[in-house]
Amino acid sequence: YFRFTARITSQYRDILIAKMCDRSGNYEILNICSTYHGHILTSVKIIDTPQFQRLRHIKILGACVFVYPGASHTRFEHCIGTAYLANKLLKNLRDNSAEHGRTLDDVVTDEDRLCLEIAALCHDLGALPYGLALDKCFEMFLHENPKMTAKGQMDYSYRAMTMFQHLYKKNNLEGDFKRFFTRNLDKNLLFIKELIFGSPLNGSKNYGGRVEDNKKFLYKIIRNCQNGVDIHKWDYLTRNSKGLDISISLDVYRFLECVQVDEKFEMIMIPIKLHNNLFALFSERQLLCRTACQHKTVIAIEYMIADIFWAAEKAGLLPFPGSKVTLMECLVHGDMEALTNLKDSILDIIRFQASSCQHEEAHKVLNLFEFLDQRKLYRQGYFKKGPLPQLKTDPYSKDRYIGEILSRAKSSTKLKSEDVFIHITCFDYGNGQDNPIKMAYFYDKKNPFRRTQMSDSQMSLMYPKTFQEYQFHFYVKFLDLESRREAEECCLEWYRTISQSSNVEDHSSPKEITPTKVQDDWKRSSKGKSSVSKQLTFHDPP
Repeated sequence: YFRFTARITSQYRDILIAKMCDRSGNYEILNICSTYHGHILTSVKIIDTPQFQRLRHIKILGACVFVYPGASHTRFEHCIGTAYLANKLLKNLRDNSAEHGRTLDDVVTDEDRLCLEIAALCHDLGALPYGLALDKCFEMFLHENPKMTAKGQMDYSYRAMTMFQHLYKKNNLEGDFKRFFTRNLDKNLLFIKELIFGSPLNGSKNYGGRVEDNKKFLYKIIRNCQNGVDIHKWDYLTRNSKGLDISISLDVYRFLECVQVDEKFEMIMIPIKLHNNLFALFSERQLLCRTACQHKTVIAIEYMIADIFWAAEKAGLLPFPGSKVTLMECLVHGDMEALTNLKDSILDIIRFQASSCQHEEAHKVLNLFEFLDQRKLYRQGYFKKGPLPQLKTDPYSKDRYIGEILSRAKSSTKLKSEDVFIHITCFDYGNGQDNPIKMAYFYDKKNPFRRTQMSDSQMSLMYPKTFQEYQFHFYVKFLDLESRREAEECCLEWYRTISQSSNVEDHSSPKEITPTKVQDDWKRSSKGKSSVSKQLTFHDPP
C-alpha cells in the first residue's frame, strides 16, 4: 500500500514524507508530517516536479540566516503549509455555515477546492534566492540599461504565475489535469493563475476564472489584497517567528475555527471579539520585519550580496548549467528554464566560476566573498527614523541624493558615489497611514452572516496614533576612518538641510568605533606617528 517512505531530518525541521497510492492506481497522495501543522495530506502531482522541488533550496528570509542562524526554513515547507491551511479554511467555512443553517456544498465544488490547493502550493514558485539582494541588483541593471524592459519580472506574483505555466507545460500535466477537471479545463487554469497573481489578468477589472457572485470570497483566501488577512501571511508569520526565535501571540487556529463568509459571499470575516488578536497579527508582522528583515546588519549583507551579483554580471559569469545567459538576462527575458536552476547555491556557483576567471570584476567578487566570510561588512554611518521628508526610493533619486551628500565633502577626501549607498524603508501595519482594523470585516454571533466594520468609537484607545514610519539608512563601504567620518558628517548636514530644521536628532554611529587595529592607527596618527588616510581599512562587525 505504501510505495516508499523517506525521512528528512535537520536541526530545525523533521518532515516525514510517505507516498501512497490508492488501490486503483489513479492518483498519488502525499502524507507530510509538518512541525507546525501535523500530518498534511495532498494529492497533487505538482510537488514532484523540478520547478517545485527547487523551493527546497530557497530560504524564506534569505540573508537573515547570516544574522539569525535558525532562519533556515524554506519556501517548500511554506507552500505545503499554505495548501494545508487553504483546505482547512474551506472545511471550517463549510462547517461554520452549516451550524447556522446555511450550506456551502453547492457553492464550493471539488474543482474549486482543488484549484485553491494548487494555487496555494504554487503561490511562491516565483521566489528568488536572496530575493531582496537580487531585486536590488536587478534595479541596478535596469538603471544602467534604461532601454530594456523587464516584462513584469520585477513583480513577485507575476513570476510565480509564469513559473506555474512553465511547470504545467514542461511536465506534461495536461492529461492529469483533464482527469481531475473533467470540464472547463481552461477556465480552471485561469482561476488558478488569478489566485496566484492575486488580481485579474491582462489589466481586466473583473475575474474570469470564477464569474459567479457567490464565489468572490475564494479570491480572498490566499492573497487578500484588500485587507491582508489571508492564509499566506498566517503560515509564514508562524514559521518566521519560530525560525527567528521571536515570540508572537498569533494563534492561526483560533482564526481558522471562527471564520465565516458574509451573506453576499464576497468577504471572509472573523468574530468582532477577535479584533485585538487581529491587530496583534498586523503589529507582529511589522515587528518581525523591523527586527529581522530590516536589521542593520542584514541590510549590509544584502547589499554586499547584491554587489556580488552585479560584479558577476559585469564579469560575464554564467551561473546556470548548460545556459548561455547571465543572471540579469535570465530575469529580464523571463527565462523560466534557467530560473528552475536558480537556488541559494548560486553564491557557491558564482564563487567557483570567479576563482577561474581573470576578469577584474571576478577578483572583486572573490574579495567580497572573503570580506563576507571574515565579517568585514558595510557599515551604517547615519540612521534616522520617523516622519521623513519626501524622499523617493527609485535608483535615479538615490543617485541624486548621494551626489548632493558627497558634494559637501572636502576636496582632499576624494569620496566616490560607489563608496556609499542609501537605504530607505517604510514600515506600516498593512494599511499605510491608517489603522489596519478599518479594512477588516467582522461578524457578531447574533447575526453571523452580516458583515460589519469597526468604527473609531469601537476601537481601543490603546492603539497607536501613528501607523507608518520611515527609516533612512546611510551606509559606507570599505573606507579609511577619516573618509568614513567625513561621509557621515556630510550625510548629517545634508539631512538637516532637506528637513529644513537644525534640530534633527542625530542618530549617527558613535564617534568611537570598536577597538581594532584601525582605531589604534588613528590614535597614533593624532600624535604624528602614523596616518591611515592612505590606507584601505575595514571595520569589525557591529
